[in-house]
Order: sequence, then structure tokens, then C-alpha cells
Amino acid sequence: MASIKVHIVTYRRSHLLVRALKSVINQTYANWVAEVINDDPSDVGVLKVVNELNDPRIQISQPVVHRGGTENFNYAFLSQETEYACILEDDNWYQENFFEQMQSALSEHPNIQLACANEILWKENQDSTWTNTGKTIWKYGDDAHKVEIFDYHWLDKCGSAKICNSSMFWRTKESPKWQTPKSIPIDVTEHFRERVVPHPILSC
Repeated sequence: MASIKVHIVTYRRSHLLVRALKSVINQTYANWVAEVINDDPSDVGVLKVVNELNDPRIQISQPVVHRGGTENFNYAFLSQETEYACILEDDNWYQENFFEQMQSALSEHPNIQLACANEILWKENQDSTWTNTGKTIWKYGDDAHKVEIFDYHWLDKCGSAKICNSSMFWRTKESPKWQTPKSIPIDVTEHFRERVVPHPILSC
């Protein structure tokens, strides 16, 4: 069973981190490790959450330093200790078969380096509960689990981005080459990353 590393980026939202980590623990695919990247060295809540979950596969990144979102994502793409890797931001969470389906999709396409899953949009309510809007990022019609090769046309490079940080899943062999400029805002990391990742990608 191929190994997977998930980089869980958190910044002063340990109350949301619990849900993100539980979604990793509940994966149907068991061969994974998780590195929690705490971007606020003064936030002791992160260590408390990890200790309470008490799963030996989850470790806190050391040393705990403030890099900022853009550099934390770059850090994740440097990792090569496992065959596959992914990023999970603390306010997102995975469906329980995410690892299984993404690894299966890439194994069936050995020449493709990165896959990106469709995302379900949830709305946070004023009372801190969440409501499923029933909407997704991409529209697949009646086929909600379609896997397709996404090969870019030059028009796709004009300001848009297909990939999403928390639904990417990639092979680590070449991923250190996919760095983005340190100076860019976190909001455009997906746009820049998409232009350095080898094409085509898989959309799942």
C-alpha cells in the first residue's frame, strides 16, 4: 500500500483543527502520516488538540515557526518521504474515502503527477454550525464522481485556477520543483502553482 503524507496547515483555529484531523483519522485508506503545521508558535491549543486525539500517525511540525500561508504550502511540496502527499487547511475536511479514491485515480494514470478533487461548498452559520449548500466547485451534471484528464488550453491561463489547495493530491517525486514565489498573497497560490505543475492533471 503506497504511503501518503498530509500537511495540515493551521493558524489560530484549533477549534476547527479538530474536525480536519478527525476527517484524516477516519480515512478508509490507512497508510498515511500527518504533519500539523502550526503557523502561530504561541498557540498552545494545537498541541492540546493533537495530544487529545492521541494518534501516533499525527505529529506537529518542528520547529514551530511562523512562515505564512504561501511558504507553508511551499514547505508541503518539498516533502518526499512518502510516495504521495496532500494539503489540508484547518477550515476544510475530507470525505472518508478521499485518500483511497485519489490514490486509485493517480495509480491508474502513472504519467500524471497531480490530481484535484471537486469540492463541496459548506456555509458557516452565525452559531458556528455548518450547512451543506449542495453546490460544488465544478459542475459534472449527473456524474458526481467523474474522473477526467484536464489538459489546459491557453485561455485557461488567463486569470483562472482549476486546482484547489485542500483538494490536491500529488506524487512527491518531482514536487519540490513546484514552488511558488514567496512574495505572492496566499489567495493566488493556486493560480501560480497551477502554472508550474506538469500538465495535464486529473480532475476527480
